[in-house]
Amino acid sequence: MISQESREVLSKINATIYGKALKEFLVDHQKTIGDIETCPTWEEALGRKFALKLIKDLFSFMEEPKPSSRNTNQWE
Repeated sequence: MISQESREVLSKINATIYGKALKEFLVDHQKTIGDIETCPTWEEALGRKFALKLIKDLFSFMEEPKPSSRNTNQWE
């Protein structure tokens, strides 16, 4: 497991230009990795599956906080 400090750095990286560039790069390669029609072997397909899971895990840290959309009641 990674340290709490490292988790905080990953969660804040998306606010930087470097984080945005990294995210664009990973999104672009995620499409290429996800194309299983170009896999010549089963082992490569499994490797791509693992890589996609890793990218998704990284994106979970880099998600931008979404503003809370609380429905306001007109009677409150």
